[in-house]
Amino acid sequence: MKNKSCILATLTLFISVGCCGLKAQETRTVDGEYKGTHSTYYYTRAKNSNMITIWNMENKLFKEPMIYPKGKMVGPNYMLIDAQANIGNDPFAKRFPPFTLHAATVAARKVINEINKDAITQEKLEKFRAQEKSFVITYYFSPDGIIRELEFHKNIDDDIAINELEVLEREIKKRLRYVTENSDYKGGNYIKASSGWTIVLP
Repeated sequence: MKNKSCILATLTLFISVGCCGLKAQETRTVDGEYKGTHSTYYYTRAKNSNMITIWNMENKLFKEPMIYPKGKMVGPNYMLIDAQANIGNDPFAKRFPPFTLHAATVAARKVINEINKDAITQEKLEKFRAQEKSFVITYYFSPDGIIRELEFHKNIDDDIAINELEVLEREIKKRLRYVTENSDYKGGNYIKASSGWTIVLP
């Protein structure tokens, strides 16, 4: 089940307040910033905790209401796949054949491993392998599955540099996308989901 956490996302559920959308999130408190190679990242620290949320200062979707046309709570399964994978013409097909899902999952794990190697030094990868290092990523993706923004949730003491998170962000957006078995969000503005990201997969 641990490996699946890297591929299958737990939908962040919201309760509908009407047919058009939801109230935007509250303005975040910025407790500090990190300077990456090309981008600046803000972070906020959870009260009485070492957990922080890190996001690119260019991110805007967390400020916007999430709109889904059918105006109801839904909890479909979402899956990260290789951005180049073709598992059907419509990413909102009701059901995918099991063999197609398996092949897509195997391919996505390969891409995740490659992204980790591109972002993180070999020395750290070996260290993280021993620690079974992981953290949570929240994805904001468009109804067609394209990842538009993301944010990291991790311990402030974790030994992973902002430059490494910057590469993770860039490569995840470029090389992965989402598909879902449910069409309830089709035509909305974005979908928000969170899942575990393991630094080293076996």
